[in-house]
Amino acid sequence: MTHRRPAPRVIAALLTLALFTASCGSDGPEEGRQTIGTVFTDPAAPSTAPTTTPTTPSTPPSTGPSTTGPSTTEGVPAPDFDRARITAEKVVDASFPTMMIEHPAGGLVLVAERAGTVRPLDLVTDQLGAPLIDITDEVDQVAERGLLGLAFSPEGDFVYLSWSDEDGATRIDEFAFAADQGAPEIDSTTRRSIFTLDQPFPNHNGGHITFGPDGYLYLGLGDGGAANDPLGAGQDFDNPLGAVLRLDPFDRSPAPYGEYGIPASNPFVAGGGAPEVFVTGLRNPWRFSFDRENGDLWIADVGQDAYEEVTRLDGATLGGQNLGWALQEGRHDFEGGIPDNYVPPIAEYPHPDGCSVTGGYVYRGSAIPNLQGAYVFGDYCTAAVWAVPPVSSGADQIVATGIQLPSNSLISFAEDGAGELYALTTDAIHRIVAA
Repeated sequence: MTHRRPAPRVIAALLTLALFTASCGSDGPEEGRQTIGTVFTDPAAPSTAPTTTPTTPSTPPSTGPSTTGPSTTEGVPAPDFDRARITAEKVVDASFPTMMIEHPAGGLVLVAERAGTVRPLDLVTDQLGAPLIDITDEVDQVAERGLLGLAFSPEGDFVYLSWSDEDGATRIDEFAFAADQGAPEIDSTTRRSIFTLDQPFPNHNGGHITFGPDGYLYLGLGDGGAANDPLGAGQDFDNPLGAVLRLDPFDRSPAPYGEYGIPASNPFVAGGGAPEVFVTGLRNPWRFSFDRENGDLWIADVGQDAYEEVTRLDGATLGGQNLGWALQEGRHDFEGGIPDNYVPPIAEYPHPDGCSVTGGYVYRGSAIPNLQGAYVFGDYCTAAVWAVPPVSSGADQIVATGIQLPSNSLISFAEDGAGELYALTTDAIHRIVAA
């Protein structure tokens, strides 16, 4: 999904599909492990402590794997990020895949395509099946809209779609899911609308969804679009735009934007903002993920014209954090000023090195031991895959992994049940493997 900021020189392009397919920025870094942007291994503390009671993830916090010293497993060396060498191999051709998810029970993989189809993917034969869901006649694909998000419920008995309807509104729909003798089945008659929100512009719609370790549904929404946050949504806590929302889709209580419950520990339940809002100060969060080891939340937020940023939020204290937009872009003044509960990014890179961040995952697989604990992500415009080294490595630079995907549009990343990673481009799905 492209996130090219709508400066005057490109505002007209936002209304065409060329926004998604045109090359922007440089041709990408040369292969190798050169450094890109900056990693802040000791991020500045928020200006004030969150005023809400933090939530506790289902998995305990962890300091992460050490990259020095002996391994906890006798005879097995500790991970050494500097020796991690990875590459990408194409799995299958696909038509603008935006999300790929695996069923919680394992084995069944679904792929969302921007036009409005959801297909099963067999990772043994590397074949995409016929659509299980097809809402192409309902989906708006103008600019940055389309079928943008896909998630399984924690038990795997429901699948959720985040998409743009014909009026451009962000919608989340729920479908009952079953697997009869391993074959996935989705009953379209069970479809239920969970969430609907009008969007004022066709860009910065966000649309990513995932379930957290707490069992709630998280939805990322951009600031609404245009440029320079004209609605002031980033710092308007009554506005669900410019925020990550946290919803309970299993509570069918009526709510302002649909049928869902509000978790009691959401930061604004008692007032001061929309009760759905969980994390504020975002411009256009394009992919966020929870570290499966410790529950930390990693958010990639697309910048304006100067900096792209990645923020890590401690899984033990989630809720109420402010990432700064539009007062800050990266760690730099935009409108200027530091908000309460501000958490600066853990990493940023300037636009000479890319133009639109695509968020990924902390690697927790087993196929590439030396990559353990690194956050793997990339840039839409260069289609290069990068990494934030593990905190324990002490590294202070984003590292180019050497992967240069054969496309100018890096749309998304995916993680399978074993923690292995995949990269999605406009025309294919790629598996990240040891070089």
